[in-house]
Amino acid sequence: MHVQLKIDGRVSGALISSPITAAAQVAELWPAGLIGQDDATWDWPNLVRDHPHGLEWLQFELTIDQQVQGLMILHCDRPMRSPANTRTQGAYIEYLATAPWNRRDENGQRTDTRFPRAAPVGLLLLCVAIKFSFSTGFDGRLGWHSKQGAEQWYKDTLPGLWAGGPDLAEDNLEYFEISREVAAACLNGLAGSFLDE
Repeated sequence: MHVQLKIDGRVSGALISSPITAAAQVAELWPAGLIGQDDATWDWPNLVRDHPHGLEWLQFELTIDQQVQGLMILHCDRPMRSPANTRTQGAYIEYLATAPWNRRDENGQRTDTRFPRAAPVGLLLLCVAIKFSFSTGFDGRLGWHSKQGAEQWYKDTLPGLWAGGPDLAEDNLEYFEISREVAAACLNGLAGSFLDE
């Protein structure tokens, strides 16, 4: 899957591709900027190896000018939990991370300034996951556990998402899910205008 990104009506030098091919670049460039972050210990070369791109898992990378800006690994088929998605299946985001220079702290300050910030990387990867859910017959249904500190961003970005609360089985990370209606609203809003398949 290759997706070009449109920013302000122009096609940028950005590309979302699948599977992940630049895990070694990530392992070299990202760790210095992730100190103290929840995903600082994520070993992307091993994550890519342990979740092989195929029928069960899908891998995506977002690159701009050949530099990796974000990575995502999806589980293709998981039971959903929310009342709106009762007794249904959906896609599940196993891992989603943006490069450290694309992040801001709770005060809105960039935490890593080695490279220019590319935005909105997290939102674009989230939209790719939603599009995958629609394309595979899950009607946009999508679930994930949030890294600590990102919960409010998800709530602000996806009005109407279901917050399932802390999950004891996942180190008390908060579980989120979206229904078809929330997914469609996300794609029909500003986020969807960035994607041009």
